[in-house]
Amino acid sequence: MKIKVLVEDKAEEFEIPDQLIAQGEDFFNKMDADLDQGWQMGHVWIEQPNILQRCQVAADKMMSAIHNENEKMFMLMAAYILKNKPDTDEIHLDSTGDIQTIDFLAKKDG
Repeated sequence: MKIKVLVEDKAEEFEIPDQLIAQGEDFFNKMDADLDQGWQMGHVWIEQPNILQRCQVAADKMMSAIHNENEKMFMLMAAYILKNKPDTDEIHLDSTGDIQTIDFLAKKDG
């Protein structure tokens, strides 16, 4: 699956292999188990993160992976997002660190 990632005014398109989404199930289950315990999102503690919030956490980890040049983590987080929000076409990352402003755009029909 292709996904476009935007950070500030830079956009880049990535190919996320479908097999990574399927093969990452154990990793995704562990991540979900961690998120089931609640998560600090900015100044707010979220007891039970919903799908959007879980994907915002993954996208925030993508941003960290970009800074740390960790391609494997970047790809896993992108795969997690596509698994949970399969209609995602674009991810708008926030370089200021405000996790709650991370946005996902869905594919347009047609």
